[in-house]
Amino acid sequence: MFNPLAAASAATVATLLKRKDSVVELGNQTFDAPGVVPGTEHVKTTREFYLAIGFKDYLAIDLNTKMDAVAFDLNKSLRRDYHFTRTFDLVTNNGTGEHIFDQRAVFENMHDLCAVGGIMLHILPTQRW
Repeated sequence: MFNPLAAASAATVATLLKRKDSVVELGNQTFDAPGVVPGTEHVKTTREFYLAIGFKDYLAIDLNTKMDAVAFDLNKSLRRDYHFTRTFDLVTNNGTGEHIFDQRAVFENMHDLCAVGGIMLHILPTQRW
């Protein structure tokens, strides 16, 4: 779930980027943070959130195609198994990586998805999330 912590973290990290052309998320996230960041009061989806804070393009990767996600198995190499070589300015893992059996693949995929000069953001649950 894209909660207030995810919204605030993503917005803060976005200010550090030289380019905000594109963002990709591991997992299609349900949006639950309207108005946490100024200018997002009427936002209803995670895609709308990222566009509202200045990104031009948004993509989610999940096993399903809900919320316009691209269906890839994150246990596999996106580059080798799917020939997916696109890179993004921001790559997020907001509570998806811990559900993937092959943790090496999670980090390899995030690395491969991240453009030079981009940022990888991990927001994972801990005790008392």
